[in-house]
Amino acid sequence: YRIGDIHSPRLANGEALVAVIRHFAEVIDGRTQSIMSGERGLRVVRILEEGQKALDATLQRNRDARRSLPEGEMVPINGSKRL
Repeated sequence: YRIGDIHSPRLANGEALVAVIRHFAEVIDGRTQSIMSGERGLRVVRILEEGQKALDATLQRNRDARRSLPEGEMVPINGSKRL
């Protein structure tokens, strides 16, 4: 149940990543200014690298856990006894 009006703005119909890549190409070609500073870009890259390291470490722990189990037994998720 609701009371009042709803406003639904029109959104561009397109892939967000395509727009980002297009903007990047325009910056490289010197046709426009970047919407992000180099410092912010570096911060994003560092965050992504840390996230990748965490994913890699988790994947390795899971592989190690699987190798230590008897064949056919599953690795418990979140400390549970059953899957």
